[in-house]
Parts: sequence; structure tokens; C-alpha cells
Amino acid sequence: MTAEQERYETIDISKTLRSIMAVRRLTVSDMARMAGVSKRAMDNYLAGPSKPRATAIASLAKALELSADTILFGELDVNGEAAYQAAFNTFVKLMRDLKSDPDLSKRFLDFEPGSEAFNDFVMSLAFERAGAFRRQFAATRREGKIVFL
Repeated sequence: MTAEQERYETIDISKTLRSIMAVRRLTVSDMARMAGVSKRAMDNYLAGPSKPRATAIASLAKALELSADTILFGELDVNGEAAYQAAFNTFVKLMRDLKSDPDLSKRFLDFEPGSEAFNDFVMSLAFERAGAFRRQFAATRREGKIVFL
């Protein structure tokens, strides 16, 4: 084994994993399930330097939609995370509004899918929600934190 290989034999991914967990509000059990490892193994990864399996890193990267480099070397793209959370929150709010806002639900159901009126309604709603997304994303970047709804 070369010196370079020995350097990466044990790696500390705990700080990155903890940041991801905080930003995405995930538990140790959530992370273990995503990585395909036991809760105890995830606890070990979170405790400090460890020997994470390549399959665990790959599974986490895929489940979290992050690169393995981000997990291994801690280069978390804060702007990307802010955009992800803002988009997620905007979509969740739209789904909740469609279910809970009687006027919005009625307008949505009244239009024939594919009709010009439906397309106009969808475009209007999309522009409105995209504006909300832009404002939330800008606020998140300005404040340097992730905002959850």
C-alpha cells in the first residue's frame, strides 16, 4: 500500500455527515438506511475517523443526490443545498395548498388537462411559485442558512 492509499485508509466523514443530517433533518437511522448499513456502523462513521465501505458511500451519495466527493471530502455546496431546500419547500407548499385551499383546488379541478385554460392556470401558478422560490432562495443565501417550511 502506498503512502497516499494509507492516508485514505481511514477517513473522517463525520463532520460532513452531521452537516447533511442537520440541513436535511435526517436521523442516524435515516442515514443508516440510506447507506445500507446498520445504525451502529453509521454511529461509527459519525464518531470520527472510520473505514466506510465504498458501497455505503455510493448508496449515500445516490440517496442524497450528492457526489461521493462531497461525502468523502466535505465539499458541501451550500448554495446547491439552499436551492434544493427552497425547491423542496416550494413544491411541498404547493401540494399542501392544492389539498387545503378550496379555491385553488377548485380552479385546478375545473380545468380540462391540456386545455388552453388549464395551461394558462398552470403557467400563472408556476410563475407565482417560482417567484416564491426565488425569494426564499435569496433569503436563505443572504442569511447563510437553510429555511424549512
